[in-house]
Amino acid sequence: MAEPSEGGRRRAPRAAGADEEHTAADRHVCTVSFCPICLAVTAVQPIRPDAVEHLLNASREFLLAVTSVLSARADDAENEGPKPTLTRIDIE
Repeated sequence: MAEPSEGGRRRAPRAAGADEEHTAADRHVCTVSFCPICLAVTAVQPIRPDAVEHLLNASREFLLAVTSVLSARADDAENEGPKPTLTRIDIE
């Protein structure tokens, strides 16, 4: 006999333990504690693809803005006053 599901449709019966195998295969298990890549993948999995695309575009724009600020600061640092010089001090 088929089991009722949430949408009112009926599912085909599954063998005992089949649901456990299916959910275990869907989960990603990392051997490294607090791996930043695995944490990000786990956090992004349930999100819709268009939301992920929006977040990636926003992060790209943020990194481009940071790059431009840092390069402008580096240009200003090169043009500032006299450059420091080193003086050799002999200790006897």
